[in-house]
Amino acid sequence: MDVALMWPDRMYPAITMLMVGLALVVAGLRAAWRPRQPKGWPDWAMLYLLTFRRVVVGSCLVAAGVAWLSQVPWLLAASVCVGIGSCSNRATTLV
Repeated sequence: MDVALMWPDRMYPAITMLMVGLALVVAGLRAAWRPRQPKGWPDWAMLYLLTFRRVVVGSCLVAAGVAWLSQVPWLLAASVCVGIGSCSNRATTLV
């Protein structure tokens, strides 16, 4: 992990990760506030689930990018763990 944190060319992938995370957060928030609202509770539940996932994964990518740029290993490890944990639960919540 120290090699990845101290890599001299880390700025470009870290900024790319940060921008992708910001795009996911914005896309999730825009999906929640779109003018077409769901009619039944299953539609509301699916909207909440997808919005929550986008925002959480996007926030984790933003935090990982910031941690990589500023060389904070505990923040990088925490954001990667939370992001992977959020993505791995997708199959169980959609069933």
